[in-house]
Amino acid sequence: MRNSYKTGKLFVLGDVKTMTDFLDLLQKSLAVFPSETAVIASDGQSVSRAEFTLTLNVIGSNASAAGIAKGMRVATLLGDEWSTGAIVLGLCGRVSILPLNPGLALNELTEQLRDARVSVLIADPSFPAASDLSRTLNIPILDMQVLLGSSPMPDLSLPTVAADIAPGLVLLTSGSTGTPKRVPIAPEAMMASATSIIETLKLGRQDRALLALPMFHIGAFVDLLLAPLISGGTTVVAPKRDATSLLQKISEDNPTWIQLVPTMLVNLLNDPNADTVFSSHPLRFIRSVSASLASELQSEAEERFGCPIIQIYGMTETAGQICSNPLPPVS
Repeated sequence: MRNSYKTGKLFVLGDVKTMTDFLDLLQKSLAVFPSETAVIASDGQSVSRAEFTLTLNVIGSNASAAGIAKGMRVATLLGDEWSTGAIVLGLCGRVSILPLNPGLALNELTEQLRDARVSVLIADPSFPAASDLSRTLNIPILDMQVLLGSSPMPDLSLPTVAADIAPGLVLLTSGSTGTPKRVPIAPEAMMASATSIIETLKLGRQDRALLALPMFHIGAFVDLLLAPLISGGTTVVAPKRDATSLLQKISEDNPTWIQLVPTMLVNLLNDPNADTVFSSHPLRFIRSVSASLASELQSEAEERFGCPIIQIYGMTETAGQICSNPLPPVS
């Protein structure tokens, strides 16, 4: 599959058929404008494109030192921060990596890990469920800070596994048609989806996406992290998903677009400070995902917030976007 796109002065062209192709193309795109900001973390810390690349390399090196070998089935139990996305990107060329929802009940997490035959759990140590899962399933835990180079390398006894599975990203579906299913996300599908989003939304260096979706969700990973990274833009990470936190991040970091589910849009409409924030920090558009948006709600939001609402339809199985309403013509 050939993907090509041009956004401002950033031009990337590549044939993406394997995870190696995908990661090579990501590294090449990050190497363009290396001093510019890739991510603004939830605490306001700025991470340049060069620093993001360095983080990916550190994660890969520390994973090797910790004994994470090719062919392992690895799961993550991590929060909604850019480092979660970096860990997934840094390891998806080495292992089969399954990001889990840390908000699930312990019994649900236990079943998901058992069914996936996970060898190692990478976790934020602040999540108490990680220790319970480790004891119940007899699987080792690797502290995320070890991979990021912020904690010393532990003396781990990781299992020796045969390389019986291709490396890559695996996500769980929403479960709208029954029990959530594990879906391998092909590298060409990730790149095709990110490319489609870039072209549909005309993303470029000037754009900042506000990330306010969970990092185990395809929309957060592909739409709000991968597409901005590849297009030369920036991802701004919201500390929480309530209206107050979103409005504060809009005021502080001036994103050009945000991606919301309809209930989050309703919460913004109900916030008394929203009109003031949007008038002083205008957006290029709002992207509505994951559920249909009533036409009356869309019209109200567009009028009050002064920007178009772009509805899209996507699925985990397709790495996100399948179809999208277009941006309105620029007058």
